Amino acid sequence: MITAVFPLYFSGVIARDEAPGSADALWGSAIAVAMAVVAVTSPVVGALADRRGWRKRLLGVYLGVGVLATAGTATLEPGEIALALGLLVLANVAFEGGLIFYDALLPGIVEPHQVGKWSGVGWGLGYLGSMVCLFFALPWVEAGQFGRVFLLVALWWLLWSLPLFFRVRERAPADRAGGGSVVAQLVRTWRRIRANRPLFRFFIAYFLYNDGIATTIAFAALYASQTLGFSAADTLKLLIVVQLSAAFGAFGLGFLSDRLGHVRVILATLVVWCAVIVAAVLVTSEAGFWGVALVVGFVMGATQSASRGLLAAVVPRAEAGELFGFKAVAGRFSAVLGPLAFGWISASTGSQRIALATIGLFFLAGLLLLRGVREEDARAGFVD
Repeated sequence: MITAVFPLYFSGVIARDEAPGSADALWGSAIAVAMAVVAVTSPVVGALADRRGWRKRLLGVYLGVGVLATAGTATLEPGEIALALGLLVLANVAFEGGLIFYDALLPGIVEPHQVGKWSGVGWGLGYLGSMVCLFFALPWVEAGQFGRVFLLVALWWLLWSLPLFFRVRERAPADRAGGGSVVAQLVRTWRRIRANRPLFRFFIAYFLYNDGIATTIAFAALYASQTLGFSAADTLKLLIVVQLSAAFGAFGLGFLSDRLGHVRVILATLVVWCAVIVAAVLVTSEAGFWGVALVVGFVMGATQSASRGLLAAVVPRAEAGELFGFKAVAGRFSAVLGPLAFGWISASTGSQRIALATIGLFFLAGLLLLRGVREEDARAGFVD
């Protein structure tokens, strides 16, 4: 929804009377608000999930809110900009916030030496599911029947979540030494992260390069349609193929992460990210952008999978929800800055190419900061 359908629906239907730059700014601001909400709440709900054993329960709450907000979007009329953005924020908070509990289940069901493999499988299947859903949605997008697409996605989200609730067992609540309130627990964990220099550097690097990924996800469809002249149907076809490319990246490099190391895989993908951003800024044809988009899909899946795999490999299982909550803070605050910067740079300069070039700096900064981080040192930092 965030990458393929909603931005086209918002700019082409809901905000069709607004200038393209203004629509970019509104869209970027809404994404930023959603990510800020997730970032502020993530450590608390992550710690609560660890302490009470509520990962699946809280995931169910977020799922229900997201499904209802997505289905509600089907009722929108042109010009209802505030309502559209409100439902976007609600659904995106539910999806991104729910990933905290989903990710935190991984260390409890997978051995540390296999987290790269299974993180890759998870991301890969997610991209394949997105591709199939987009394929079913394509005829309705071509016919301009966006309401049916929102209902399809709401039902898809609900049905494919059910196996987790019926088949995945949640660990018992963590027995925390020191007791105290959730806030005191968060303060202790934050101090441990600060003392674990490799892990702290990873969080800062993740903040930076995830900024670029979040912006790519939020504005890829708008860039293709407004800068390169893709139709809505052609944009959707492009993104269907990108989902397949991302699945291959997550599957393939997920396996390599366990063998080569998660940090090495992330560094390799960031080098490619820097190159493809330059290529995306310079390309002027639809055919050229197809090539760039396929490479973006591949490294996007690989970067996301390896980042989750790295954290799952080094953190204690009992603290997974809380530490993935802190990862969400880094990721979602970065997802505030990137879309906001892209939207407002595009609006002020009238050029999405300039906005995209600026975002490329975040990948470069993350690459430079992650150099020298060793997975073994990060894991050792949790040994008392």
